[in-house]
Amino acid sequence: MTVRPSYLSISVMLFLCSLFFDALELNTGSAFSAMHLLIAGWWGVIFELYGWFANPLLALALLCRRRWPRLALVIALAAWGLALSCLWISRVPDNHSYDFARVAGFGWGYYLWLAAFTVFAAGQGWHCWQ
Repeated sequence: MTVRPSYLSISVMLFLCSLFFDALELNTGSAFSAMHLLIAGWWGVIFELYGWFANPLLALALLCRRRWPRLALVIALAAWGLALSCLWISRVPDNHSYDFARVAGFGWGYYLWLAAFTVFAAGQGWHCWQ
């Protein structure tokens, strides 16, 4: 008997792995870890940064995936779109200087986080298509 991981377990593992890496690298030389952004990212709404809301949408899609698979797919695609929109963030408030810092790049934390959304949305789409 072979064990074949499902898209759900791969997605959750990618999400959890992302929390151990930096997600945003700033031009000041500092960086935000993905864990920090998960905990405090909801404050971004004050600065019109809405990408953090992909997290609760993913959780909602996970809850809906069996009972309402098509609704879960729509929610997952919305979460994926919000996660992808983070690529257009150009500046964020810096906790060290209390000023805005420019985003110099994205770290492994962001890309693993985005991969979690991609895997779940693709897997849920495949599940609905079957």
